[in-house]
Amino acid sequence: MRPSSPLRRRISVALEATLVMLIMAACGETDSVELLSVEAVGTVNAKLVLDANGGGGADQSDPPLVGWTVELAQPAGGTVVSDVTDGDGAIQFADVPVGRMVPALSENDLGDTLALISSTVQTFTLEAGQQVTVSPVVTLPFFTLAEARDLPTGKPLFVEGTTLNSFPVTGDRDLHLKSGASYIRVLSVDSGTVAVGDSVRVRGRTSISEGVPVLDGKMVYRLASAAVAPVPVNLTTGEAAGARGGALDAALVKVATADIIEVIDEGNDGVVLVVDDGTGPLSIRFRAFLDVDPDSIEPDTEDLASGTGLLVPVRVGGAVVWELQPRTIQEVSYTPIVSG
Repeated sequence: MRPSSPLRRRISVALEATLVMLIMAACGETDSVELLSVEAVGTVNAKLVLDANGGGGADQSDPPLVGWTVELAQPAGGTVVSDVTDGDGAIQFADVPVGRMVPALSENDLGDTLALISSTVQTFTLEAGQQVTVSPVVTLPFFTLAEARDLPTGKPLFVEGTTLNSFPVTGDRDLHLKSGASYIRVLSVDSGTVAVGDSVRVRGRTSISEGVPVLDGKMVYRLASAAVAPVPVNLTTGEAAGARGGALDAALVKVATADIIEVIDEGNDGVVLVVDDGTGPLSIRFRAFLDVDPDSIEPDTEDLASGTGLLVPVRVGGAVVWELQPRTIQEVSYTPIVSG
């Protein structure tokens, strides 16, 4: 039976040492020779990146992590060797003693917001003369929308959900997400393009705006195109103004059959329609990019037939109330007042 590869190496080293001794003995030099023990070593190349899009592994868009400490640790504990990543997030560990080991990162670098993706830090065996490449990947934690709303501010994370509005649109870089019965607004997203109903992943950081939880958005990644358009929640005007106790903050809702109480031209802030179905007033804000002419709405001759839009909190006299913001002009319709 042919010896295994590690055994063949040991046999080869032993034969070479024996040959050297025989040659030196033949030359009469054995008395002056001191035998040296040579430790078997190999090389490990490491590359450390941040999984910036939450894909679960490294890709070309992921940035390197510079100045991070990478360790090669024994599976049972104990560090074999450690070093700090260079400007490319790379390290070359030379002359590493052979054996089983696993990549590890410093807890000081990871803190309480980052974690290694377990599939990128598998235990491996380094053999004499071998070169091994390891690619640990660091990621942000994933949370549901409901969990994200309960987190302290400043927490970086990934969330996933269905988009309730397209992004970006003129003058608006906010995105509304839905997952199950939970909603959240993502403010000032840096980049990405999605349509209503797309399944997306968002990288952001928890924050508070107008007294309610939001995410400060960094990137939005489309996971799947829209299959079915989101269905609005039917509410009274009073319920919409309170977002049903805040539970429907950021939700897509619909109100119907209400009196138009007032039309307010707020210039660059758009046109506000105050409506009431008898349960309490609600402001419907046509944002400026919708370019609504306030004179085209006649509260003396028409009522609101229906209005669909996103609930956004505002402060009125120190209190937080919600206004309905249509995504398009077509989401608001009117009906003539029937005198009688």
